[in-house]
This record gives sequence, C-alpha cells and structure tokens, in this order.
Amino acid sequence: MNFLKERIFKVCLVILGLILWNSPTEAQRLSSLMKVEQQSHQKVQIERGMTFTEALKIFEKQYKVVFLYHTDVITDKKVTRPYELPPKVDQALSTLFTGQGIEFKNLNPKTYAIFSKNDERFTSETPIIHRVDGIVTDAESGEALIGVNVVVKGTTNGVATNLEGRYSLETSSPQDTLVFSYIGYQKLEVPIEGRSQVDVSLQQQTLSGEELVVVGYGSSTRSDVTGSVSSVSVNQNEANRHNSVSSLLQGKAAGVVVKTTSGQPGSTVDVNIRGVSSLRGDNQPLYVVDGVIMNSSTDQMKSGTGEFGTEQAPQDALTGINPNDIKDIQILKDASATAIYGSRGANGVVLITTKTGQQGRTNVEYNGSTELGRVSNDMPMLDPLGYARYQNEYNQLQGFGDAYYIRDDGNIQPYDRDGGADSLAPVATPINWQDDILRTSVSQQHRISITGALEKTNYFFAAGYNKQEGIVENTGLQQGDFRLNLDRDVGDNLQISTRLTGMFRKNDQTQGSNAGGGTRFSIIRQMLGKAPLLDNFQEDQEYDLELEGPRAWLQGYDDLSEETRFIGGLKANYDISSNFNYILRLGGTVRNKTRKTWYGTELFVGEEVNGLAANSTLDYFGYNIDSILRFNGDLGENHNLRATLVGTFDRRIKKDASVEGHDFFSEALRADGIGFANSVFPYEKENRRISVLSGLARLNYRLYNNYLVTASLRADGSSKFTEGNKWGFFPSFAVAWRAGNEQFIKDLDLFSELKIRAGWGITGSQSLQPYQTLTPYNYAPYPDASNSLEAGAALSSLANEDLTWETTTQYNAGIDFGFWNNQLNGSLDIYYKETKDLLQRISLGPSSGFDNFFVNRGSIANKGVELALNGNVIQKKDFTINVGGNISFNRNEILDLGLSTGDFGGRELEAFLGSEVSGGSYFKTPANIFAVGQPVGVFWGYQTDGIIQTQEEAQNAPTYQGITAQAGDIKYIDRNGDGNIDPNDKTIIGDPNPDYSFGINSSITYKNISLDFYIDAIQNFDIANGNLLREAYAEGNAENIRSEAYYDAWRPDNQDGAYPRIGYTYRGDFPDFIVEDGSFIRLSNVTLSYNVPVSKISFLRGLNVYTTGNNLVTITDYSGWDPEVNAFPWDGTRIGVDYNTYPKMKSIIFGVNLKF
Repeated sequence: MNFLKERIFKVCLVILGLILWNSPTEAQRLSSLMKVEQQSHQKVQIERGMTFTEALKIFEKQYKVVFLYHTDVITDKKVTRPYELPPKVDQALSTLFTGQGIEFKNLNPKTYAIFSKNDERFTSETPIIHRVDGIVTDAESGEALIGVNVVVKGTTNGVATNLEGRYSLETSSPQDTLVFSYIGYQKLEVPIEGRSQVDVSLQQQTLSGEELVVVGYGSSTRSDVTGSVSSVSVNQNEANRHNSVSSLLQGKAAGVVVKTTSGQPGSTVDVNIRGVSSLRGDNQPLYVVDGVIMNSSTDQMKSGTGEFGTEQAPQDALTGINPNDIKDIQILKDASATAIYGSRGANGVVLITTKTGQQGRTNVEYNGSTELGRVSNDMPMLDPLGYARYQNEYNQLQGFGDAYYIRDDGNIQPYDRDGGADSLAPVATPINWQDDILRTSVSQQHRISITGALEKTNYFFAAGYNKQEGIVENTGLQQGDFRLNLDRDVGDNLQISTRLTGMFRKNDQTQGSNAGGGTRFSIIRQMLGKAPLLDNFQEDQEYDLELEGPRAWLQGYDDLSEETRFIGGLKANYDISSNFNYILRLGGTVRNKTRKTWYGTELFVGEEVNGLAANSTLDYFGYNIDSILRFNGDLGENHNLRATLVGTFDRRIKKDASVEGHDFFSEALRADGIGFANSVFPYEKENRRISVLSGLARLNYRLYNNYLVTASLRADGSSKFTEGNKWGFFPSFAVAWRAGNEQFIKDLDLFSELKIRAGWGITGSQSLQPYQTLTPYNYAPYPDASNSLEAGAALSSLANEDLTWETTTQYNAGIDFGFWNNQLNGSLDIYYKETKDLLQRISLGPSSGFDNFFVNRGSIANKGVELALNGNVIQKKDFTINVGGNISFNRNEILDLGLSTGDFGGRELEAFLGSEVSGGSYFKTPANIFAVGQPVGVFWGYQTDGIIQTQEEAQNAPTYQGITAQAGDIKYIDRNGDGNIDPNDKTIIGDPNPDYSFGINSSITYKNISLDFYIDAIQNFDIANGNLLREAYAEGNAENIRSEAYYDAWRPDNQDGAYPRIGYTYRGDFPDFIVEDGSFIRLSNVTLSYNVPVSKISFLRGLNVYTTGNNLVTITDYSGWDPEVNAFPWDGTRIGVDYNTYPKMKSIIFGVNLKF
C-alpha cells in the first residue's frame, strides 16, 4: 500500500511539473520537493576505501548535481572513514575533502567545481567555460546532418554543424540546455548535464517519438487518431517490384480489396474499400497526393468508333505517380475519418505523401531493373489433331463427309470444298496461336533521384524511364516522368513548399472488353477461337482470313494513345504564433491525351468500309484551392485542443472530342490519314465543368492524455445540382480511450498499447455526369428538300431537377492493441454503413421517347469485420523476422430500390436487371440482377444439373422454350414445374461479391541478405466466365474449343461426360454452367536482395542487388486466365464477368539499387 501511495505521489508531482513547466521558480520548488521526497526514502553509506571517483559518482546520482574537476586532483585518493550521506551536498563534500587539500565551489544549484588549494589553473574567482562537442545525425538513416543550428537555450550563442555533422560550442554553464533545430525535422532540446560530448539524432515527421499519421487537411500522432486509418509503409524493395501505386495497396490493409482487372500494361486496378456503396460502378476511393485531388481511374476518353462500340481499357488514376517517390500511404476507411472530405469520401480516401529532401550531404540514388514476363497459364484449347477429329466427328453426326484427312504420319489435309468431296488441299501447317501471339515480354525501368539541402532549402528530384512490353504482340507502353519537391524556410515562421510531377506516356493497346464482344472485335478471342491450322479452307467469315486471323490484327489494327500529365502543388505554411498556423495550398492537374484507332482492310471491320480510322482527344484541367487555419494548444493543465478551419474550392474541366472516317484510297497513313477519308462522321465534342465549393471545421480534444474526441462538419456545394439541392452537409463524431495509459491497465503488465475507438459519420457522393438536372441537346442532322443534310439539334435525355446527394452513414468501433513492447500489435474493427438516395439510371417506357434518366432511389448496406496483426518474431542484430497479416469480412445488401415489385422468375421482386454483357450473338443477356434483400449484382440466369445422360431422361426433361430435349443436352432446372424452360425459371445462380479476403507478408533478414514475400487471397466469390459460352460448347462451327469440351463431351459411350454433346448449340442464355468459383490464394511476390559491402568503394554509400518473382503461384479452381478479373470495371451494371480479357503474366525482375 505504501508503494502505491509513493507511485501516486510521484505521478502527481510529474503532472504538477508539466503544469508549471514555464515557471522557473515553481520548477525549482518542484525539484526541491522531489529531492526531499527521494532523500527521505533513501539512506546511502559511503564506505571506507572507496575511491573519490566512486564517491563523487554516488553524490551526482544522489543529489542530482554535476562535478567539474581535473582528474589529477582526485587521483589515488580514497575515503578514510565511513559515513552516511548528509541531507545536503555541501556537507557531503566537506566531509569527503577534510584534510585532503581540496576545495569546491558552487557554480549554480546543480554544478560544483572541485580543485586543489594551490592549483594555479583554477581559483575561486576563475570563471567556468564549459565546452561541448558532438555530432548530429538523422534518426532513421544514421547519416550526418549538415547545417543544423545548435544554440544555447535563452541566448544567441550558437553554431552550425559542419560537413561531417559535428559541432563544438562553449557555454557558461555545464547545466545549460542545447536547442537543435533543422528544416524538416522536429526541434530537440537537450540538457548538457555536465557532459562534454552530446550526440543527438533528429527525427523526421515524428513527435515525441510517435509516428505522425496524415489525415485530411492535417496530421496527428498515431495515438491520437480516433478513426479507422490503415498505414502502408513503402520501403525501397516494395517500391521496386511494383509498376503502379494501386498495386502497392494489394492485401496490405484490412478492408481494402484490390483487383488487377487486366494484364494489359497501364490498365486500371480496381480498389474497393469496405464494399460497394453505389450502383453506378464508380466505387473507387478518392486519391489525394500531397494535397492535390486526383480524378477517378474510371475517367475514360471517348472511343471514337461509336458504330462498333470499342472501348479502350480504363487507365489508372495515379498514372504519373512513381512508387519509388512515395514516402507513405494512409487509407481512411470509416466515416469519422473520411467525412472531412464530404462528398468525395463515401468510398474511402487514400492519402499519398511523396518523399522530401533531407538535410545533410547530397544523396544520389539509381534504381534499374529488367523484367521478364510470360502468360501465367495457357488456355487448354484443342491442338491441330484434336481439332481435325472434332470437325470430322461433327460432320459425321450431321451426315456430311470429313472436313480433314488425317494422314498416318499425323499431317492434316483439309478437303477443298470447291474441288469436290474427294479433292484434298495441301497439308495444313499446325500452329498454336497462343505461342504465336503471346510472347515473353522484356520490360525495363530506370530511375535516378537526388536529395539534399541547401542552406534553407530541402530538395528532392527524381526522373525515370519505364518501358513495359505486353505479353500480346504489339502491346505495351513507354513512359518518362519526373518529380521535383522543394521546401524552403523563408524567415523564422514561413515555409514554402512546391510539388511538381510530369509524365509523358505512349501506349499501344488491344481493345478492352467491348460491347460487341465478338470475334471480330478482339484479338484475344481471335487467338483462342481460331482453328490451329494455317492454310485452312474450312473456316467461316467470323475470322479474318487474309493473314490468318490473329496475325491480321498484328498488322491491321492500331490502338495508339499518347498522354501528357502534369500535377503541381504550391503550399505556404505560416506559423502565426506558437498555437496558430495558417496554410494556403494550390494544387492542379493538367492532362492531355490523344487516341488513334485504325482498322485495316485485313480485318472484317475495316474491309466492310474500306478502312476505318478514328481519332479522339481528351483535355483535362483540374485545380483546388485550400485555405487552412489550425490551432493547437493546451487549455489548462489536462486539456489539449486542436482545431482546423478550411475553405476550399475545387474545379474540374474536361473536354472530349472524336471523329471517325471511312473509305481510304491508301492505307499508308493509317489513322493519321483520317483527313483523306471519303466519309467522315460528324465531329463530336463534349465540354464538362464541375465545381465544388466547401467549408469545413474539425475539433480534436484530448483530456488527461487518455480521452480523445474528434468532431467535424463539412458543407459542399456542387454545380451538378440545382439551387434547392446544391448543398450537402456531412458531419462526423468519434471518441477514443487510450486505456493503455490507465494505471490499472499498466498494472496488468499485459498491454504495451491499448486504445478503444468508436465513430459515426456521414459522407456523400455526386458521382454522375454533370448537367443531368438540365435538358441536354445532341447534334441531329436532318435532310432538306434536296436531300442534303442540315445541322440540327434534338433532346438527348430528360432532366431531373430534383437530383441530390447520395449519402452514406457509417458506424465504426475498433480497438488498437500491442503486446510485449509492441512486438505484437494490431487492430480490430467492426463497421456498418448504409448508403441512401442512390443515384440510379432507371428505364423509361417507350411513350416518353427516351430510354432512361437519373433519379435518387434506394439504399445499400455494408457490414463487416477487419483484423490486422503485425509481429516482430525475432529481433536480433544480424537476424530479424517480421510477419504481418490482415483479414476482412464484408457483406452487402440492397435494402431498397424505390421501385414497384415485378415478376422475376415467377417471384415478385423489387429489382432491376443489369446491362447486356455483349451486343453480339453470345452473352447478349444481362448477367446481374439488383434486388432488394440480395447482395449487389448477384448473377441471374438458369440453374442446371449437369448433362441429360439418356434418351429416357430426355423424354422426361422439360422443353427449352418449346424445343424438345435430347440426350447430351444441358439439363436445365424447371423451377416452376410447367414443363418448359423460359425466363420464368430464372433465379439467382451466383454472387460476385467475396465473403472475405486476407493478406500475409513477411520480411526475413540475415546480415546483408533479406527475403520478403507476400501472399494475398480473396475467397468465396463467383465469376461469370463468358468465354465458356464459346469454348465449352462443341457446336461444330469452325471455332476452336477447349480440349475437355471435346474429349469429355457426352456421347452414347460417354454418358457421364461433363460437357454437352457434339453439335449442341448455345441457346443465347446465361446458365450456371459457366459460373465458376473464383476463390484464390496467390503468392503475389517474393523478393531476395543482398546489400553488397561497399566500405572500400569511396564513391558508393550502398549497393543492393535483388530479384523478384511476381504472380508465381496461384491456387484456384477457376479455369480462365486468372480469377482476379473484371471485364467491365467502369460499368456497375456488369459485375464479375470475364469476357475476352487480356491475360495476366508471371514475371521475374532483376534489379540493382546504387547509392552515391
């Protein structure tokens, strides 16, 4: 009990000291009280024979003083008699020095000089000059810092560190305090305490040793964060193995699902935080880079070839941001954290901070790598012999002669249809189109960075070149980029920061998954479906014949784009006083992109119109202006308040233009010759302007350093809505209890960190095209009396003046914990969020004259659990093992759609169907349904039960829309029992939403060797593999199919075959036969690196060589290229579909990192 009282008494004294910190008189009284309290509980004995040096060390510890003396004054002197220390240091010294010819002088309350009586070097009147030497280094890198200001506190006496980071300073008292200050580092005050050597390390972006977390319009220590925020650190090894920023996030944070939807170089990465919040398809988070807001990854440009519906694969929003330039990434997940971004925060916010310059020597760094890539797996299509047998068997079943003569030596000769039944064409050359079209890609990346500081300016400059080859011939990109970050102190209170990034890119792409979806629109479909024979006379006109299908695409098709993008920011940071700070920030993005598409006459599309060219352009300009006033101060002894007031204006201007031309007398200029087209479609141009004016306030209150409250309110006014609905208000509130600071928790001796959080907030979305509240007109030419076209305009859609904000309300509760001095730490969160007033495009009846228009209707809910763990398994000097992981569960449900119930599959549902997957003859039906009580976008189609095995079973089977079944047909489930399969039998046949996802990462180091690996997984979700509609049906046309669809097809002698009979034709529907489990576990990457010793190489600071394997192993039952797929990432009404997508690759990277 006495011990507890003593501890409480000491804690009270410490708190009192903090309160009276700025009062020297009170601080001195506190020091005296502490000394008396300590002395009253300690009795120290000075033993006989103890040396004076040992005795003086005891005095310094017991009395909290410092002694100055020359060592020869007390050499060989020992205590002659034992005694107990008296209450005062003067009495102790007098007793010790009696009869020894030694005197002492009290220089100040904490310092004593000791000298011999007859020592000419020192008398009682000699002034004391105390010299201090030391070195100042960066706490993270250990490198010496040049130009650090070292000043004796309360004086103008100071120096700056030299080129080696060293300083030397004379003070009037060994009890003075040194103040170390440096641009970009935390100011540090260090008492000398009599020392002659004071070495210090300065921290970047830290406060009292705590990690600073970037939050909206400011930062906070990790311990003071009340919302759900995940941090993703970016080390050099991590940055080297990623080509995009989005891929850096994959599996690194609980609740963040990242899908690389296509293997095409430069294509977008689908990032989803805590489920689907909207039905429009744009569920991407908001990206903010150094305070500059980035536009969405789904911000596509016009295709130009409107008649054929081709789409270019969407590109990443963070194009131009190099992973090597990133310092850290913060992901704001719950509404209490994201509400500060108001109408932009409904899908979460990703805050990216880039690197800045560091004081010290100039550092030059080079990163170079070469990547070899190959398709991750081949599709098991029929080989030439299997294909010939398949075609012959089909012909025989139809009563026709064989299509191919298979010779004894294995060679294949097609029968020449024009030459008669027995006329043979020359031997066909076998070919594997996947081997012919797909290649081993060789990509290179080179980057150099220079960082350092001048007298008052920190700088970081980086420039790089990136050449990525696609694994499909004629695809890839080349990109050059640079970044310049400058921070300059202008006077004592003002800092100016500039950020500038430039990117120049050329991209050669195949088409994205387009609305046509047919063979004539996709090299991927050509490659898989083309007969594996050259010189083949048996094909139909689905395939381009002049250069044998896929090869025609390599010669006759272009999809070339060039893009320039600049991202800039300017920030002025002014410290008004010790409590008030003002920031003015300007940020902007300029983006210019051109796309040129060409179909030559080698291709069916080009042959029909004698060449087709299309040019389209995109011009984008966006800027934001932020005015920020911040307060941070203590209100009394136990209260801290931080307040932020922000006014911001954001404008986006986008201009699209496109033109299409047909019929060329020469193809030499390809798309560049569009001016020579005999038929030119009207030039189309769209201008869109979006403006948002916002005001926001946030308060952060801390009580007793244990209890935290955060409240914010943001008001957004958008130009997309009419006056009555223009403004949206988005509040948030969160509390946290730092329970680990409570004494009763400390007494448990269990937690090194424990914080409990709870939050609520509202965010919004205005993610729809502008001018939906107005009546738009489109160009509509009409014929005059002479049948010539005259310019005209016609209504394109109906306006809805009542459109307003889509709002998301979210509740979150979480706990942050750490054990064993945070050697094991983690967080657990549970959440519920509900989005109301969904912005939907609903269908209209034919009497309106329009197809659809936008309304606010319906609501969606998401709920889930997230767990993240990180552990330092082994932490030794030469050997470390770190393991981290996360897992997240999410369920979403449509609560309301604001529609009347209708008949869907014989049931009354409040629902609507998604868009047709394809406009061609295959998959020309919606794959998804959006129904109340169900997850978003579940699959809607026909249930099946294998294959009808016998004719008797066929006789008892239902008809299919009146067609009698036969053995070998797909066995459909007659859900309503009426004996006929029709739309009334449709039902839910799958769910593209995963149940949970997880990631595991580990880093192992042994001396100079390190091994890093990362595993990610997404579980329990379905994929509609639309490719099977062509590859798994042995219809008998000229198209190639999968091997198992032929060899395991139903036959009278193979009645348990897994695939329908030879000659069974696709019915134009969506059966669960093509719905596959997409669950996977992937070894995403493994990196082995070695730090080569360079101590004997004067011009090198470091040399690291590494090799990385990407996408090495995937465990999955999915039969497509890759289960991480989404053919239509820009369309929220076509979800979870794989259709003619670009294959992914596995790769090996060899790289080097040099530091000069």
